[in-house]
Amino acid sequence: MTDRAEQQDQLAAGKPLFFNSIPKCGKNLVVTFLAKLGYQRLWFADDRFNRAAYARCFDAFPGRASYVYPWDPEPTGNGNEFEPFRADLESLGDNQFYHQHTVFEGELARIVDRTGVRSLFVYRDPRDALVSALNYARTQALPNHVAEMIEGYSPEDALLFLIEGDDRFVPFTDYFQSFHGWRDNPGTLCLRFEDMIGPKGGGSLKRQKTAFAALAAHLDWAGPQETLDRATDAAFNPRAGTFFRGQTGTWREYFTPRVERAFLRRHETLLRDWGYDSPGVAPSFPG
Repeated sequence: MTDRAEQQDQLAAGKPLFFNSIPKCGKNLVVTFLAKLGYQRLWFADDRFNRAAYARCFDAFPGRASYVYPWDPEPTGNGNEFEPFRADLESLGDNQFYHQHTVFEGELARIVDRTGVRSLFVYRDPRDALVSALNYARTQALPNHVAEMIEGYSPEDALLFLIEGDDRFVPFTDYFQSFHGWRDNPGTLCLRFEDMIGPKGGGSLKRQKTAFAALAAHLDWAGPQETLDRATDAAFNPRAGTFFRGQTGTWREYFTPRVERAFLRRHETLLRDWGYDSPGVAPSFPG
């Protein structure tokens, strides 16, 4: 790296970011990329805002856990649960970001808009997200409540449980759809795992470069091209703690005919709503 490029790196600044994603949909791609651009990840001081959002979203499923949180019978707060979220966002400086797995809640979206913080949402083929969630629960025993629920199940039965849900667990389609509002939220940049993963994960290099360039532009980051290229190349990071396979289409290895029938019976609309209802899914970016 040249002295000039190093100087440019030091001067490059990107806008503060609220990065939101569905679990098991490529968070580590973005976190690694942002770190290579010089971004610092901060941690929310109080996650009651997130629990409150889930509680509101799933009030039609009393007593049932979601993938992210076990059911909590205690009140979520006194009505000011979103205030810490606003305060944390307002404290963000350039080259800093927060990440969370947050279902769509209108008030949270309005807070992001009012603070002027840039917003990013990442999603993935629901079938691959489901398989990755299962493997994370089985190999890492996380989240704890999900791992306990599927303990002793065969992979097929565990997938069927996550798909169907029961009186303890929200069905997969309701859980996944709870994030959909972010995809339609004005001002939020939406990126797909399939566009960011690149050739190491079965994707396209051109689409990967275009996706991450779009993110850098969204942040008004204006560092040198060679830094952007290095960050893009480094995004695929098998050393990340929650990394599973990092591949597109992994669900085909795990869906038995029984699982595929159950998924399509319960979730055919889900695939259509997210744009994964045909073999030739159009990419967000060309190439």
